[in-house]
Amino acid sequence: MAARYPQINYRLEFESDFHIGSGLGTSSTDDATARDSFGHIYIPSSTIKGVVRDGVEHVVRALWPDEARRERAVFDIFESSALGPRWHFSDARPIYWDFSLRQSEGDVSLALIDSERVQSARVSIDYSLGRAAEKKLFFLEDGNSSLEMAGHIRCVVPWNGDDADQEQQVLLLKAGLLWARSLGHGRRRGAGACLFKLEETEGIAEGLKAVSSSQ
Repeated sequence: MAARYPQINYRLEFESDFHIGSGLGTSSTDDATARDSFGHIYIPSSTIKGVVRDGVEHVVRALWPDEARRERAVFDIFESSALGPRWHFSDARPIYWDFSLRQSEGDVSLALIDSERVQSARVSIDYSLGRAAEKKLFFLEDGNSSLEMAGHIRCVVPWNGDDADQEQQVLLLKAGLLWARSLGHGRRRGAGACLFKLEETEGIAEGLKAVSSSQ
């Protein structure tokens, strides 16, 4: 019998600097990347869910010629059930985040936080002229490619269907994570190149753990 509430754990490594827009600026940056209340850079759950969904859609297109089956598989994972969303996507946070969370906000190392970012100067492009726009210099903050993050995807709704259906969803979510190769803004300029690495899945049949251990 499949677990009622399996949890897929992963590590997230970056191969280039990345930018998750926050819509905010700072005294030294026009466009800051997303940060939590402690000042740490993180990847919001909505971003993780989006790239995983893209991956799952890609995988089911390769698996099944039947469009109705493909749409149903994606719907069952990502849309709400009668009790709400079936799968909860956590934020992805630096692997040391739990430690810093236990400290008071004033004790968090500013040097550690500063090491998470890189800053660069950019210019806006005047596409009508095909060149840099005059007096349009701005400063962009990116996440440092050396950051290693962790997160999870967890089933949060009681499973009342066939155990095989739950196992299929776990496998598709894992495949969606492994398919993702970039996230965030600036992907056309090479930003956000990344790699999801599966860790042991909690509360799932032994046969499915092989998917993690083989990566």
